[in-house]
Amino acid sequence: MDFNVLSFILCIGIILDSFLLLCPESIPTVSVVSRCPANVKEWASATQRKSCGQLRKIQNCSKAEDFVYQCVLNKDAEELLEVCASRFFLVDCPPGYLGRNWSDRCRYPSYGMECQKWCDCEERFCDIATDCYLPNVCSSGYMFVGSDCTEQCRYPNYGTNCQGLCNCSKEFCDIATGCFSPKDGYRAGYYGDRCINKWRYPNFGKACQKRCPMTHNTIERTVMGIIVSVSVLSSIIIVVAISVIIWRLRGTYRSNRRALHNRSQQAHQKITKATKEQPKQSSLETSNIPIERLQFP
Repeated sequence: MDFNVLSFILCIGIILDSFLLLCPESIPTVSVVSRCPANVKEWASATQRKSCGQLRKIQNCSKAEDFVYQCVLNKDAEELLEVCASRFFLVDCPPGYLGRNWSDRCRYPSYGMECQKWCDCEERFCDIATDCYLPNVCSSGYMFVGSDCTEQCRYPNYGTNCQGLCNCSKEFCDIATGCFSPKDGYRAGYYGDRCINKWRYPNFGKACQKRCPMTHNTIERTVMGIIVSVSVLSSIIIVVAISVIIWRLRGTYRSNRRALHNRSQQAHQKITKATKEQPKQSSLETSNIPIERLQFP
């Protein structure tokens, strides 16, 4: 049975208890039933069986035409009761229904009390009692794909539109509610009902049962020392590399300079030697002139 219908019947049952005190003709007609009539024919049969037609002529609780058969919940919602009583209790149908005994549902696009309102959406998203609902809002644990909510959230996502994030292993992640069995399923470093809270220093590890042996200040100093050491070491490496490059460049420069000097000396020696040999050759040429040519007339 629809929840709105059930709530409305329960409301009638609560009022009915007070009404019976003022309408003694209705008291003998009260009886417990397993179900209410499902259609007009069954309703008419129940009316005849309870003799509501005869009682309406002698009762003084309401107008005769308003004294009818009814099927309602008792005030504690424990039992279904049938009774001949005033139609006063059936003046309003629950939202989404019309007709005698709420036998007719609102037809699209109408909805609400007496179907007086109109849905401004597709028929599949129009609720006869509450108006349009958002098509992209799926049940927790599902995503809207295509035209319906058929796609389950994929680990580690969960919840409405799969916007939640499980901080636990896959076997402990429920697609609708998130992490469960936290004692066994927490991801290291997290705690809480849904394993969404991070442990703070000095706790760490699985179920956060471990504690850091150093104080927070010690950790900070250690980290700072490591950073400084790395920086100094990097600077030393850079200086050494530059020194090696300069040393190699200087060595190359000296070698080139020495080779150039040697070549200069060799060239100078060759020139000097050539200069010394040239006068000897001239003297030799003079000595070879015939004597006759040296005589004067």
